[in-house]
Amino acid sequence: MGIVTSQYIRALKICSPSSLRDELNFIRETFRSLFYPDSVINKAFYKAKKKIYGVGTNVKKKKPFNERIIIPFHVDPIIKRLFSNTVSFVQSVPNTLKRKFTSKSRLSDGNENTGVYRIGCKNCDAGYFGETNDFKRRIYQHDYSLRCGDRNSALHQHREEKNHTIDMSSARLLFSCQNNENRKFLESFIIKNSNNFNRSSGEVKIDDILNNLIKDEKFYKNILKTFSC
Repeated sequence: MGIVTSQYIRALKICSPSSLRDELNFIRETFRSLFYPDSVINKAFYKAKKKIYGVGTNVKKKKPFNERIIIPFHVDPIIKRLFSNTVSFVQSVPNTLKRKFTSKSRLSDGNENTGVYRIGCKNCDAGYFGETNDFKRRIYQHDYSLRCGDRNSALHQHREEKNHTIDMSSARLLFSCQNNENRKFLESFIIKNSNNFNRSSGEVKIDDILNNLIKDEKFYKNILKTFSC
């Protein structure tokens, strides 16, 4: 969320009133294209406004912690009316990108077949990265392509061009993720920042400016530490 907040703060500081709305819309649509949930973007915008403009004098004083009820971010107003005015509702944002991914070291048996994976080379540090909803089937397909000499296979091309040996025994899931769009985003991010022999850069296009901003996030720094980039 920090990266979204920082972009909003920058816009609120330097944009003229006539162009501010367009810039704010651009920031929102940019992070939507990177699959950031609206709840995260909205909370980041609120934090940015609070940082720049401060808390208004008409803001109600916060009630003690024991008078609050924590609820999901989106809640029906009818639920609030069921309680008296003496109770404050604190909205949480559980739908963050960080919670979409699980490190391989923390995977449960039920999730070990879906996610982002890496296949290494025995002769160099480069690797092949991909995403799948069926890891065992995908590794079988890669192995079959190597045995058949499939010229459309990035693994076979690397083997043929470099005269290297693909290490199929090194194939492993880096992260588990059930959501298809989030897997594709993480795959593209890793390919852009890794030493690899993939033929494509992934389905999600990440330009250099956004990539540098994303890499400053603690969560993505930890992703890059999972393998040699």
